[in-house]
Amino acid sequence: MQLYPKQFLKYSTVTFIFLCLSANVFSITGNSIRFTGAAPEYRGLYIEFNCYRNFIIPETERVAVMLIDNNGDFDFTFAMDETGYVFADLGRFRVYIYAEPGMSYTLVFPPFEPITDEQKLNPLFQPEEIPFGIKNTETQALNRNIIEFNDAFEYIYNTNAVSLFTSPSGNRAEELIKQMDERFTCTHPYFVLHKKYSYLKLRHLSHRTQKKALMAHLTECAPIYNLPVYWEIFRTLMSGYQPVNYLASSKTSLSAAINLGMPFDSIITTLLSDTLFRNREFAETWMLFKLFESFYGKSISEKRCMEITQSAVEYASTEQIRLMASLFFKKMSALRAGTAAPVFSLFNRRERTVELSDYKGKFLYLGFVHTKNYACLLDMSVIEQFEKTMKNELRIVTVVIDDDFDAMVEFMKKNSQYKWDFLHFGKQPTLLNSYAVKGAPLYYLIDPEGNLSLSPAPSPQENFRQLFAEKYLEYQRVQLRKNPPEEKSIFDW
Repeated sequence: MQLYPKQFLKYSTVTFIFLCLSANVFSITGNSIRFTGAAPEYRGLYIEFNCYRNFIIPETERVAVMLIDNNGDFDFTFAMDETGYVFADLGRFRVYIYAEPGMSYTLVFPPFEPITDEQKLNPLFQPEEIPFGIKNTETQALNRNIIEFNDAFEYIYNTNAVSLFTSPSGNRAEELIKQMDERFTCTHPYFVLHKKYSYLKLRHLSHRTQKKALMAHLTECAPIYNLPVYWEIFRTLMSGYQPVNYLASSKTSLSAAINLGMPFDSIITTLLSDTLFRNREFAETWMLFKLFESFYGKSISEKRCMEITQSAVEYASTEQIRLMASLFFKKMSALRAGTAAPVFSLFNRRERTVELSDYKGKFLYLGFVHTKNYACLLDMSVIEQFEKTMKNELRIVTVVIDDDFDAMVEFMKKNSQYKWDFLHFGKQPTLLNSYAVKGAPLYYLIDPEGNLSLSPAPSPQENFRQLFAEKYLEYQRVQLRKNPPEEKSIFDW
């Protein structure tokens, strides 16, 4: 949740003040956006606004951090190059706006509803998406049209799903599209694109056997990076897709290029020999998506997927595609066994700083738990036995992700039999992101050199003992080969 009370800022106060002041030096120019208004429930908080850098992974980035003053008022300006989807996570809501450069919005915040304990412990929890209210009518048009269109589209899609599915000619889809077009006549370029790619959902349901014809709506131009609905239909049409319409010669050439690990640009040149791919930038996007999908689906070797994706970071044709390749490569390589474990610096129960490097020299069983989660509590009773029987070979660290530091301290007082290290995550979302913590419990095994050995590792109640024994012996053998014991031969006497 991107709400930062002043006393819990994870960045320095100076940094936040700099961000806010730097953002506010802009006047409303072509590439700046202004948010004003009053939100008394959020007084004294910093609100973090984000956008998506990549809708496929998905990967977000901070757009701006806005202070709501002690009176509940805000007046904030920040730079943004193009119209796009911007959101803030406020308790159980993800509140969004389609923000347009050059506009000044008087925002209306929703009543604050905190995330419940049950939602915090649910790894599948997703905040409910709702729009920001916009008070000044002169800037409402784009957001109002998108919201009203989406509501109407969802109703039409759901009530006509059966007739669309059983209408092989596609006439029903075209009738519905005509009705929607007659009702929604806004000519804003962003809204026109939003309609175009939303309609593909109707056509896909009705023309599902004509996938190539539907794909032509995407492949004829470069990707639209800042349009959420574009990436919805992209994933729908492209997931699992194999370009079966290749000529035998070009299909063989593409397979050979991939298997031989040729540079990314050479692979794309081969891909463009197929008439489906009419735009190089789209072809590059599809190829990166295919490699990303294949990496996890194991249809192409992990090593080859990573090599080609890394090549795209250098050889892709545009900055946007190179950024996409970089994000995909980062995702593929993150938390892989053999790579360095993400570092941390956290407080223990005595409020002393403890770092990952403090545990070098022994294997480390790193766990993320919540003290009110039943599965976590069961695991800790098993970990207690590990601590007693394997303390010479294994260090154990439990990171508590309860919001309140005092909750960890109180838990330790009630469970004084637990002698291993407990650390508090300190409201650090970057730590949870670094270790891909979506829920608890979650475990990793880190080797004595600080590299991930089992990522993720089994829980204590699973087969962790067996796998740890194998990793421990394997590590000992490697060390023995690196540093063989000095033995005297008979000729040294």
